[in-house]
Amino acid sequence: MAAERWNKFPGSIRISTGLATNFSDVYFFISYLESFLNKPASEVNSTKFEQQEKQKLPKFEIIEKTQVKKIVAAREIITQNLTIKNISSQRSIPSGFKLVQVSGASTDVSMSSLSEVPPGVTADFAIKLFASNEVGRHRQAWRLTTPEGQVFGPWITANYQVLDLSDVDVEHREKAAGLVRMGLPLEKVSATLM
Repeated sequence: MAAERWNKFPGSIRISTGLATNFSDVYFFISYLESFLNKPASEVNSTKFEQQEKQKLPKFEIIEKTQVKKIVAAREIITQNLTIKNISSQRSIPSGFKLVQVSGASTDVSMSSLSEVPPGVTADFAIKLFASNEVGRHRQAWRLTTPEGQVFGPWITANYQVLDLSDVDVEHREKAAGLVRMGLPLEKVSATLM
């Protein structure tokens, strides 16, 4: 009767967020809640949240981001150079962190290696990805993960447009994309390189 009257059900949790709650807070809390899925109450460790809370993740901000190409051919390599700053007061960004994709079409991506980044220090690294096979505008996003798999920091995004270069011979497609990037109309480039 109480379940019907108050819309409460055994095994459910109601969560509210406030104005000061940011994406990182919600992501951390959802990750924590996932540890309870499909577990009986006897297996739930009541101190797990306290242990995770003590192990604060590092924080960083993106100081500079340069994407080499914004207009590309399908599967063309795009390079993005980033400068980040560790804004944590005490925690270093560990060496060996990786990228995990959080948005956009799945694609092959790699990043240059980066040593540990102490608090207050900036560091440079590069991301290389293959553009999508699909013609049109794309936005892909990643976040950094610790070697243990914990996600941290802001989204790192790449925005680009894949051109329809089906009228251009395969060996000239990257050149055609370069000419379009310089401002030539695609129709003129396609007619010239056919």
